[in-house]
Parts: sequence; C-alpha cells; structure tokens
Amino acid sequence: MFLHIGNDVYLPEKDIVAIFNLDTASVSKNTQIYLKKNEQKNSVETVCTDIPKTFVVTKKNKKDKIFAHIVEFYFLVKESF
Repeated sequence: MFLHIGNDVYLPEKDIVAIFNLDTASVSKNTQIYLKKNEQKNSVETVCTDIPKTFVVTKKNKKDKIFAHIVEFYFLVKESF
C-alpha cells in the first residue's frame, strides 16, 4: 500500500519509519540536529509550497529520506492505519 502525502507524491508504506508533527517534534534539539544533518545531505524533500506542518521519515536501501509537507499530521496517521 501507498500513502499519499500531497502533490502527487505517494510513499510505499513499507518504507515509512515515522510521521511527525513538525510543530511539536522540532522543539527537541535532537530532532533539529537530525533534520539539519539530513538537509545538508540533500535528504529532505519539501512537497509543498506553503510552510510544512508534518514530516515523514522513510528508509530505503539503508538511507533516510525525509518528506516535509503541508498535510496535517493527524490526517496522515488516520490514513495510514
């Protein structure tokens, strides 16, 4: 199965590691470091033109990829379970 996160982007559910609310998760210093590190490795893809509200962490071939998007956290979690 796939999870649609907007702008014609579909993620295989088997690759999804976590779904985070950006407002609450980004308060943590560890999360800020993790996101910054992945931005430097060009592993963050923004899938919206507005301010992202949620980010999805995926892992494929032992590499993390982060998708930041505007779809609400609670909607994504509801859709994925």
